[in-house]
Amino acid sequence: MSLNVSVTPDWDVPALGCSPISCFVIPLIGRLKELVVEGDSVHLEPFLTLPKGTVEWLEAIQLIIHDSLYYPVTVFETAGRLRRVTLCHGTVSSFITDNPLDYRLPWAQLEDLELRHWRTIDADKGVALLRQCPSLVRCSLNITAAVAGPRSLPIQQPQSPIVLQYMKSLSVTIRLFSLTSANHILGPLILPSLIQMTLHGSIQWSSEVVAVLTLSGSLKMLTLGIPVPALEIDTIIRKAPSLELLHVPQSTFLASTLQLISSGEVVPKLDNLQCNVNEGMLDAHFDLLESRGALQSCTKITTVEFFVLTCSTYSLYHGGRAEKLIKQGWNIMITIDLVDDSDE
Repeated sequence: MSLNVSVTPDWDVPALGCSPISCFVIPLIGRLKELVVEGDSVHLEPFLTLPKGTVEWLEAIQLIIHDSLYYPVTVFETAGRLRRVTLCHGTVSSFITDNPLDYRLPWAQLEDLELRHWRTIDADKGVALLRQCPSLVRCSLNITAAVAGPRSLPIQQPQSPIVLQYMKSLSVTIRLFSLTSANHILGPLILPSLIQMTLHGSIQWSSEVVAVLTLSGSLKMLTLGIPVPALEIDTIIRKAPSLELLHVPQSTFLASTLQLISSGEVVPKLDNLQCNVNEGMLDAHFDLLESRGALQSCTKITTVEFFVLTCSTYSLYHGGRAEKLIKQGWNIMITIDLVDDSDE
């Protein structure tokens, strides 16, 4: 059984005769397998402070909370079947201070964890959280700063490795007021089963991360929504033979990398590409698509988005080439970023 309950301050509790949590959640709690609850901590207290052993059938919980806890959470202790957890801060507030670990979840058994718009966790706490979750298969961390704070200090001592042997999909989005090193978050991780990785936000690329991304040899989907040097992109694709989707909208390719992709020497299974393109290299990218399309030994790169930085209007010639390829079966999108290079 699944249940979705949202508790807001305008609930007419006297008309119900009891709180929404007490009326709708608690009577069914012993039978629920999936539960979504949202509200302020005061409204969620009757549920979150239930004794351990109460939710023995619960397999998935999505908790959206609007403020900080002022009491210990006990309901999830000994929740032996709980595998999927989503924690979300539902409102923008500078008064939220709780740490995800305050929820006393059975971290070691979780297989799917999502932190959505969490405003009280930095890179260090994120790493500490992952260290508690050795069974994770999928994880999404979306960390958002509620107010500007001091710049985080770099890690002074190397961190011990965190082996997440089952992790197949990891997504990290950080929106803070200063850059966080990618190595700060990913450096300690050992991900031998990784298939999908996504990085977005105020994250500064670090070359040490290449080894984390490519260790499994099975990486199929890679999205790096941060600037990554072209030489590093080249290194990644040489070490990721199974790559099928590559989205690097803020990164360009070396000419030598384009040749390798064109000939099928690297990423022979790639069929979805998104990248930044300097105006003078746009023809080379069209050539890449045509060359790969003519090969029998490689997958055709059919879905493409090019972000073109240009100081002039998009030429009719380039538009004609793109239109021709589209008619031949390619799905091509070209986004033009016009730069005004006139004298001020």
